[in-house]
Amino acid sequence: MGYRSDEHGWQLVAGIAARFRRHGYCSVDSWLVRLHDTFLIQGDKFGVLHPNAAGHGAYAAAIADAIAP
Repeated sequence: MGYRSDEHGWQLVAGIAARFRRHGYCSVDSWLVRLHDTFLIQGDKFGVLHPNAAGHGAYAAAIADAIAP
C-alpha cells in the first residue's frame, strides 16, 4: 500500500490505532484522558480523548520503532 507520506519524503508511523486497541476510553487501562480527568487536570472539557501519559508512551514507542535502523 502506498502512502502519501512517501511522496513528501516523510516517515510514516503506522500502527498507532492497533496499539490503542485494548486501551480505549472504557478500558480499565485506558490510554486516553477521560472527561472527569480533563476537568481535574486542566479545568475544562477540551482535553478529553487526548492521550494520557501511557498513550503518549505508545506514540513514542511507535515512533521509535518506525525510525529504528
